[in-house]
Amino acid sequence: MRLAQQAQHLQHYLSASIPTKGSDEDEDQLLPVNMEDFGFENVQEVMNFCSSFHVNSFTLSSPSLTPIGVSNSPLMALSNHSCDPNAIVVFPNGAKYMELIAIKDIQIDQEILTSYIDLSCPYDIRQRDLKERYGFQCACTLCEKSKDQAADWVDPRWCVRHEGCKCGDGKGKMPVTGSKRVVSVKCDKCKEDFKVNAEEVLSVVQKGVDVLDSDEHRQLDYKTAQRTLSTLIPNLQKHLPNHSYPLLSLLRLSSVSHTPPQSPKDLQIALKHIKQAYEACYEVYNQNHATPTLILCEYAKLLSLKDSEQPKAIDLNGKKGTEMKNTIIRNLLKAIEMLTKAVKQSEITFGKGSVVGKELEGILEGCKEEMERLKRS
Repeated sequence: MRLAQQAQHLQHYLSASIPTKGSDEDEDQLLPVNMEDFGFENVQEVMNFCSSFHVNSFTLSSPSLTPIGVSNSPLMALSNHSCDPNAIVVFPNGAKYMELIAIKDIQIDQEILTSYIDLSCPYDIRQRDLKERYGFQCACTLCEKSKDQAADWVDPRWCVRHEGCKCGDGKGKMPVTGSKRVVSVKCDKCKEDFKVNAEEVLSVVQKGVDVLDSDEHRQLDYKTAQRTLSTLIPNLQKHLPNHSYPLLSLLRLSSVSHTPPQSPKDLQIALKHIKQAYEACYEVYNQNHATPTLILCEYAKLLSLKDSEQPKAIDLNGKKGTEMKNTIIRNLLKAIEMLTKAVKQSEITFGKGSVVGKELEGILEGCKEEMERLKRS
């Protein structure tokens, strides 16, 4: 049914390219065209075209992974899906061309696998998205591991914090939808059972999912996001580790919504949340995946702005001026450290000469020049 609807939409869309004939026709009314005029001999050919376009399409993204359209590549589409991929498709220089980048060692005769969906999502959401968009269910090693509710393994994408864990960072399985008010969950680290208010946890998680859905459909402006996330993120952090869905994605969204920072407070919030996302993202992503690489890049760029909070004119003769100068130097050293790391990682993920890498190199050089200026002053 979905393909039939796409075929109908295509007929109406193409009619916009045909000028109306006669003054009696409504110029705003798009009537279905005769598809034979566009090389299709019958409805089945139109359906086959829509099907081929659907299964061979990739989300066209900017170098920062912002969706900006659709790209079609039958060659790239030959790679099958896995929720634990060994390669990624990236657009290192914008929309000009795409590249297939290995993010793990790939052995001879080993299949090259990419992910068609967001890897930070839990099992049920991944399976739903794959079924709706591509018509199949995934049986990769991660999904087989995730669907076994009886197993001791706790998926870092879908879990609750054990605040009283003796090991410090324990977590338990997310309560099942429809669970009674309070459930008992086992910690994966200290192995102790702890109580979880399932109703409260699932309610605040759903609020986070709703925010992400609104952002995906471009229904969320950044001012609204800032207001909503200022209370939602702390509420989620009472129950979830930062790497759990939807908290990890919301931390990055909060940072992006405060960037570029309009005030020192904006910068403080953006830095706090992107740092938390950076420290948590490797629990769910391979270190060479594009998403953690971009989170690292965003973190490094925000660190380079931290010295902008300080006055540029510094009286080196006074005690306060010396302390301020030392603070700026410490900030610059941290920024240079993270920018250097980000440049190296971007070369692995996107290749040398990418848009992201060039931007970082420029910021890094600026920080080094500022450091030299301060040392000479």
